[in-house]
Amino acid sequence: IAYQTAYLKANYPIEFMTSMLLMEAQGSDSDKYKEYLNLVKEEGIKIVPPDVNKSYMSFSPEGDNIIYGLEGLKGMGRIAAEKIIEERERNGKFKDFMDFIVRMSETGVVNTAAITTMINAGAFDSFNSNRHELVMNLDKAIDEASHIIKDRLYGQMSLFGSADDEPSLSSFEFTHYEPYTKKEQLEKEKAAIGCYLS
Repeated sequence: IAYQTAYLKANYPIEFMTSMLLMEAQGSDSDKYKEYLNLVKEEGIKIVPPDVNKSYMSFSPEGDNIIYGLEGLKGMGRIAAEKIIEERERNGKFKDFMDFIVRMSETGVVNTAAITTMINAGAFDSFNSNRHELVMNLDKAIDEASHIIKDRLYGQMSLFGSADDEPSLSSFEFTHYEPYTKKEQLEKEKAAIGCYLS
């Protein structure tokens, strides 16, 4: 077993360390878990923040990195994480932040607190790296999503209209806010994840 372990660690370091983190993440020894997180860093492997279009429930290999899982976010919950992954796999990757808000609002599972945690963890950085802007526009985005869903549900398009007349998700206008300072971003990231990743 020692030989096999050494072989896997030497030849498949990303996969090996991912599996070690998966095992420790399910345990109750938080000190051991932190020890493994540090070991991953010492091995020169980067743990990257979660991504709404790439993350699974827990840690997973992503190229030369290990990507953080959705279930590990504080306040997320297993059901919400499962629904996000299920929606992504059934209907394709999320196109942008509003696409995510509309599609997940229709499920009624992912609440505002969970989305805020995702933003602060960096799960939407591929769409908009200004996390402060996303947080401050979240309520507005949810209101817009509810209008879009109602229009779809009750068919409030013109009688002779087409699907092209439906409000465009990409037309949502964000109110601009200055990005968090590096210190603010790291503090919020740690609150969402439990450690600093960016």
